[in-house]
Amino acid sequence: MSRKFNINLHLAFISFVLMFFTSCSKAVVENIINELDFKDSNQLNSNAIISRCEVSNAQFRRFLSHPANEKYRYDSTKWLIVDIGDSMMRNYHIHPAYDNYPIVNISNEAASKFCNWLTLHYNQEKKIKFRLPTESEFAELIKIRKKNLYSSCENACDGSRCSNLKYINDDGVVSYDLDGTLLTTVVAYDQQGIYSIIGNVSEIMAEVSIMGGNWDSLPEEVEKITKYVEPDPRVGFRVVMVKNEK
Repeated sequence: MSRKFNINLHLAFISFVLMFFTSCSKAVVENIINELDFKDSNQLNSNAIISRCEVSNAQFRRFLSHPANEKYRYDSTKWLIVDIGDSMMRNYHIHPAYDNYPIVNISNEAASKFCNWLTLHYNQEKKIKFRLPTESEFAELIKIRKKNLYSSCENACDGSRCSNLKYINDDGVVSYDLDGTLLTTVVAYDQQGIYSIIGNVSEIMAEVSIMGGNWDSLPEEVEKITKYVEPDPRVGFRVVMVKNEK
């Protein structure tokens, strides 16, 4: 065979491999987007819809399965910041039992890259972009939901405290289980069907900050805006889908 033929064959093979992985990535991304559940009732404005759920361990592992994304891997050493038990620390990111729990211990860069990856591999002809929420968008969601911190919610563990925060019990001792749990996949959702805008994990904003409070926050801290410096076991993120953004 001629050298030119070998080069052409090699280029054809590379092209096939790229097409194969692009097709696989597109299918994976579309499944993740379906799971994040962008309902029209979750609209932030006429063009933007926020996901019903926080990004999960299972979804983020699918993102990491692509070699180019491996550098955005979670940092398991950050579990040392808190004490949640050896078993949970060892298994949280890898065991199927935690697949639907929110991804934590990741950087702001990793969360942003996940959004960009969704945008890249989704149906681009629809002119849809995925990004992190802004502080102003999230503040409005918190403002609406803060009124119901102590009200009964469907799927709440005890029917009175349903936001997965920490509370001070009657003896003045901090408790993580007055709402029935520490960190979980789902505690309660509001009338619009959005999970854990307040509590569970704080969430990364486009401005490189975090909002919403988490399982280690007191109720009065849920509106606090904090600069996000490094991966943290109390911080995750969710995604905003923007239609026809130029």
